[in-house]
Amino acid sequence: SAAGAIGEITRKQLTASLTGAVSRTYDGTTAATLAASNYQIGGLIDGESITATQTSGTFASANAGNGITITASLASSDLSAGSNTLLSNYALPTSAAGAIGEITRKQLTASLTGAVSRTYDGTTAATLASSNYQIGGLVDGETITATQTSGTFASANAGSGISITASLASSDLSAGSNTLLSNYALPTSAAGAIGEITRKQLTASLTGAVSRTYDGTTAATLASSNYQIGGLVDGETITATQTSGTFASANAGSGISITASLASSDLSAGANTLLANYLLPTSAVGAIGEITRKQLTASLTGAVSRTYDGTTGATLASSNYQISGLVDGESITATQTSGTFASANAGSGNTITASFASNDLSAGSNTLLSNYALPTSAVGAIGEITRKQLTASLTGAVSRTYDGTTAATLAS
Repeated sequence: SAAGAIGEITRKQLTASLTGAVSRTYDGTTAATLAASNYQIGGLIDGESITATQTSGTFASANAGNGITITASLASSDLSAGSNTLLSNYALPTSAAGAIGEITRKQLTASLTGAVSRTYDGTTAATLASSNYQIGGLVDGETITATQTSGTFASANAGSGISITASLASSDLSAGSNTLLSNYALPTSAAGAIGEITRKQLTASLTGAVSRTYDGTTAATLASSNYQIGGLVDGETITATQTSGTFASANAGSGISITASLASSDLSAGANTLLANYLLPTSAVGAIGEITRKQLTASLTGAVSRTYDGTTGATLASSNYQISGLVDGESITATQTSGTFASANAGSGNTITASFASNDLSAGSNTLLSNYALPTSAVGAIGEITRKQLTASLTGAVSRTYDGTTAATLAS
């Protein structure tokens, strides 16, 4: 036999690769977490085994995708020999790689924040700004902006704390710097109780014509048709039921302003209309008023008596006139002193007529002639023409011869 220390057994080169599947959600990093089962050690002698214990690897890309190469660095301390196995028999691998990685998209959420307010218009349309969107779930340092400006109120009616919903397509989301939309499972909607619909201001005016006769007051009587409500949403109606108004002046005239005060109880909502959606008017005004002159009548009263003189002339006093139709507290005095008997002959119950011009009538305190349709005449069977007293005397000369009597013969 022969022996000598001339032998060398070189370490057997091993290889390492990654196998199986390693999946995680996008987090903006390339970190991969491996298990021993993900390593495949090649080149081992049959019956020997080495286990890799390195749990840290690196994705080739931080972005979402599949079939991504993962690389793991291996130190000798990351390799554990099985039974009957010596690490020193092998040239150990220093890395392992394999296209086994999957980074899934990170789920994002979207909600609405801030405040969105508009005036009632009968629709559920809401207008949003990018600042109204809050995108949740983003990796630190990354940003996504929502550009969808259209949303929907849960109710078309006025109120606050109303939920608004916005639908989001991928085209409604804009990635900021260092951000890829493809790394995220994007939200398809956003909602939030951030809506306010304020009441719509209504106006009320008076239209048409309101006419009545002078009565010394400013009271006006209105109908629903005299009200014009402005500012209503198309298809909605409100009817005013207030029948009382006030003329700006109690005096006769036209184009007089009328004002009506309105409480909410004076307004009635039509079909599909809610008063709560509106700021209701508290008054209505319009120069639609007319106060016509009040017709007066005049008659003669008392007694007018004179002696027969062959004419129909009558002399009257203010006390002989009775003016009817005046408003309480008002007075008109007739100053016409000339009248006419219906007959020049003596008698009683003789009708007297007096004609009036406007200057024959005098207004008392708090009275305007212009508030009245003035009478043009006054009549009354108050006249008496008494018989005229006559006297008789003899004139001329009556002569006869003495006959012892007192008889005298006269001629006409």
